Amino acid sequence: MMFALVAGLTIVFVSGRIATAADNAEKLLGTWTVVKMDGKEPPKDFEIAVEFMKEGKMKMTMSFGGKSDSQEGTYKLEGDKIISSKKGDKDKTDTIVIKSITADKLVVVDDKDKKEMELVKKK
Repeated sequence: MMFALVAGLTIVFVSGRIATAADNAEKLLGTWTVVKMDGKEPPKDFEIAVEFMKEGKMKMTMSFGGKSDSQEGTYKLEGDKIISSKKGDKDKTDTIVIKSITADKLVVVDDKDKKEMELVKKK
């Protein structure tokens, strides 16, 4: 009896984790713009946009003071972690942890410096 209960709870727990990971992967697709960094709004002429595409491709665009730069790379979603690498530099990875995600809001924490960023999805 106890084994059946534990097995049932394990199946429910694992099923919930799989559904959550799949939901997160679907919600992550699209272009996100940083609206807060450590609880503060960025300067008016500063913008960071990150586009997550299917097949693990991504593009980050930054603009500040009339100058802009963009970088392409890859990412993979492992549970609540987004592990990314720049194009041409697959040996160096960056990890951010998803704190929360909805259809239009993403809050992440950098795994190294623990800085939090809030992003909104572009329509």
